[in-house]
Amino acid sequence: MCKKCVAGKEFTLTTTLCSICKAGMYQDLNDAAPAICDSCPMGRYLTDTATAESEHDAYVDCLFCPKGFAFTNTTLPCDVCVKGMYQDSNVVSGARCLACDKGTFTL
Repeated sequence: MCKKCVAGKEFTLTTTLCSICKAGMYQDLNDAAPAICDSCPMGRYLTDTATAESEHDAYVDCLFCPKGFAFTNTTLPCDVCVKGMYQDSNVVSGARCLACDKGTFTL
């Protein structure tokens, strides 16, 4: 019986098992034909390197950078803001560090 891929995995070949999506990608459909991993939207990231399908089975697996960090790319964790810079949101795509206003600072 021919099988289809589960969420978190993508179709590779008709003679091999489905593969877990790579870093920066997710696939949220069960029994899709063909199952194809989608890239996380720009500004969100997913660092798991195909070790667990549950880390790639939903759009929400693609994370926002937390406060104090800036977006790098879809496969790497966010970079910490350097002194004198800040980022104060947990839910913004493409978070970037901004310079403190004149007369203010961060450590």
